[in-house]
Amino acid sequence: MSRCVLLYNPISYRGHLDSWTGIFAHNLLRRGHEVLLLTQNAAIVDRGEMPGGERLTLLPWTRDIRPWHVRSFSRARDYLREFLKRHGGGSPAGDPEQDISSLARKRRAFFRKITPPLYSLTGSLFPRFFHPDKGDAVPFDPPRSAAIRIARALHGTTRKPDLIIHLYLDMYDMTEDAWARYESVCPTPWVGVRFDPPADPCRDGFCRIGSCRGAFFLDEGAAQRYAAYFGDKHISFLSDVTDTRLPTSPTVFETEVRRKSAGRKIVFMGGTIGGQKDLATWYELIRTASKGRFYFLQVGEVIEGTLSIEDRAAYDAVIKDPPENFFCLSGFLPDEAEFNALIRASDIIYAVYRDFRLSSNMLAKAACFEKPILVSGRYVMGERVRRYSLGLTVAEGDVDGIAEALDVLATRPGTSYGFAKYRSDFSEERFADALDSCVKHCLDRG
Repeated sequence: MSRCVLLYNPISYRGHLDSWTGIFAHNLLRRGHEVLLLTQNAAIVDRGEMPGGERLTLLPWTRDIRPWHVRSFSRARDYLREFLKRHGGGSPAGDPEQDISSLARKRRAFFRKITPPLYSLTGSLFPRFFHPDKGDAVPFDPPRSAAIRIARALHGTTRKPDLIIHLYLDMYDMTEDAWARYESVCPTPWVGVRFDPPADPCRDGFCRIGSCRGAFFLDEGAAQRYAAYFGDKHISFLSDVTDTRLPTSPTVFETEVRRKSAGRKIVFMGGTIGGQKDLATWYELIRTASKGRFYFLQVGEVIEGTLSIEDRAAYDAVIKDPPENFFCLSGFLPDEAEFNALIRASDIIYAVYRDFRLSSNMLAKAACFEKPILVSGRYVMGERVRRYSLGLTVAEGDVDGIAEALDVLATRPGTSYGFAKYRSDFSEERFADALDSCVKHCLDRG
């Protein structure tokens, strides 16, 4: 029996959640379900091209659900921040003074006099005021905010969901009290995808809420731990699948990278580039590797607020004086096909991340496009690369060891890898089976 499932994607235009949302929608539709989609980026789905697209409904996204006084205070704070930065931080004054009235000239002279000391005083008293993303702790959103947005999106609709799938639980406060407040607003049964669960399942209070019917995990070990602890919930392992679409013709960037590489082996590193990507090691590798043999390609948005001091210094140095054997495409690529084209143009995927305990869809891309991948020997990615012979594992931060591994991968024949086995075990069909099973199990229990 078909069900109505609401997909809630809280983050767009960053990482691969947009493309993942499309994969969820596609597989629910092809299994006969009806889909309500709540996301900022509605362009990720094309109902005309998607089989069963007539059963897909796009819900309105409420951009800011905070109370009016909170929104007003936030806008005033942001205006003050930009005003002080613009007029107190040494920025140009603006239009020539001969083109303005005497009153405007006096007003401008007044602000020129008081703004610089006010800028300095504010920066000394509140160091984070001009850099709000530099805090030490990552704030978690209250789940109730998601419940309010969902309730507003469903207001006035005739079709109500039987089940809600939260595509990214990790951004929320995971305490039981926080999710009880969510449930008071939105009691509809739900499941969610947990990317980075704690080692001890008892620390996750969301599973104790009655409306929570279960959770998906991308790590087999985590799924087993949670299933043993929360026996009354539907806990499922979900294959970390990826969008594998390619453009119909070579893209401008793909052509440019091939031209500049001049026959050298292209080493690709991409995605959301934060502190876990260990830019200090990556840039040191670029500067020390053979410039006649390797060409390095970096694709993705750099989240500067998450970089370590060493990462930031290395990043600034490379931006100021980019090496000849390095191509950087900064920013989020909204078209996953264009991102995939750059992987297609590459020879090796670099994913030696720092203390990265999670799964990554780079493994799926490596297997799909048959590109050997280089990863840290620790945690999930290292274990899967060894198990399926997808490439090599190395020690984090070991530039010499990484350079040696690149030399090995550059000469190893393509027939020595287990790409086909990985594609079979982590296929989209298995992903669809797990998704369909969860929907049916969670709703059949009443």
